[in-house]
Amino acid sequence: MILRIAAALAFVVSGAATACDGERYPPIEVTSVAFGDEQTIPLRHTCDGANISPPLTFDGAPDQTVSYAVIMDEPEAVGGKFTHWLLWGIPAGSGFVGEGLPQVESPGGSMLQGTNDGASLGYTGPCPGDEDTEQHRYVIRVYALDRNLELAAGANRKSLGRAMEGNIVGFGKLVGFYQRED
Repeated sequence: MILRIAAALAFVVSGAATACDGERYPPIEVTSVAFGDEQTIPLRHTCDGANISPPLTFDGAPDQTVSYAVIMDEPEAVGGKFTHWLLWGIPAGSGFVGEGLPQVESPGGSMLQGTNDGASLGYTGPCPGDEDTEQHRYVIRVYALDRNLELAAGANRKSLGRAMEGNIVGFGKLVGFYQRED
């Protein structure tokens, strides 16, 4: 009996680890008018430009979706995975995030932003090192949730991941690339 409980617990814990990757959930189509999937992120959405968040549209979420959460990261950053943006509380009915959200706790309506790995609120765009001219990959993950999260603004990625556990009902992503010129 104890072995069965331990095995079930191990399965649940391993499932929670993959839950934030979202691969096991019904797909959501994530698009942006700023750039296409697997395309270059425009300069205006990087630290070399205006450093403003891109507009996003979500389509095809399951009926039980109540809200969305967004996590943007750079998986292969020099110091390890770097989180650029945490946003949640996006109403299911909107399915849209406008361009250039202000870098404040609550950029509008029920939306809240977290603290990124640059220790600032809201969006911080792609920003490779000054001498770095390699192409970098950025992943915007969108999670459809079956409830509104009870999570205070300014939370970090780990806290957002814990709050989403057991509440994800759909997942989609948009991948972009950025490379500094020589």
